[in-house]
Amino acid sequence: MQGKRRRPFRIALYLLAALHLLLFSCRERVSIHLDFSQASTWRYLLGVDINGSLYADDSLREFSSSLRTYLQGNISAHDQNSIYFLTDQPRISSDFLNDIEKKNLELELEHVKLLISPKEGALYTPDNHTLPAINIGEWDLLRNFTKVLPVLPENKVSPGERWEREREFPLETKYGDAIGHLYQVFKFDSLFSLDSSTEFAALSWIYSYKIEMRSYDSIAQSLNIPLSGNGEGTAVIDLKQHKIRKAHVRFDSEPTGGNQSEIKWNETIHLEIVE
Repeated sequence: MQGKRRRPFRIALYLLAALHLLLFSCRERVSIHLDFSQASTWRYLLGVDINGSLYADDSLREFSSSLRTYLQGNISAHDQNSIYFLTDQPRISSDFLNDIEKKNLELELEHVKLLISPKEGALYTPDNHTLPAINIGEWDLLRNFTKVLPVLPENKVSPGERWEREREFPLETKYGDAIGHLYQVFKFDSLFSLDSSTEFAALSWIYSYKIEMRSYDSIAQSLNIPLSGNGEGTAVIDLKQHKIRKAHVRFDSEPTGGNQSEIKWNETIHLEIVE
């Protein structure tokens, strides 16, 4: 009798297992893309915190600095596939810049324009405009913004899927021209909702970053620049409004290997929409 009583229970377990397998294999595939045409303008807050140490001339110098700036976004009038951000109210704190240097840098960073092509993940400045850089580590706004922006998949994806992107972009340093190489591996972690009217995609990624100096003569002189490193990031994409809600990355430089000069560089970047 007990065997007969257990048979329906076993059948129910088999059916539940089969249903679970079916649901897992048919996970929802969604399109993760940005569409800023739903609003005339949008506003983000960008935060950057750096700290590290520079060994040079037989002495060790520790440093830290932070930037906070709003980014006002609009669709490009010349290219509907591109958007641009304009910096607004930049504020800098630093233990290696005096008050005058900080004020001058804030003025230089005011109303800087950055153009973005979300589909290609390209980021650049109009007319190859040179961005101001801090005198330690050749820090600049473009590199920070490039690291924190996720490149979204071209096709529909389901949770657990991965995609790769590799980007190159020109850089200017006080040691000469260079090329930045950014390699990223993204993962669609999960879908989630806060209520019936919202749906979000949670992404994560790992990346490697490398600066390639154009001139061999400048390589030996550039050891106080973080020439390479690795990092990881996360982002939340609003699938209803097709916007980045927030993104966060961390970057740690690799040892430069110099005998006379070496820099250690840690960087945290955060981007969040302001409404």
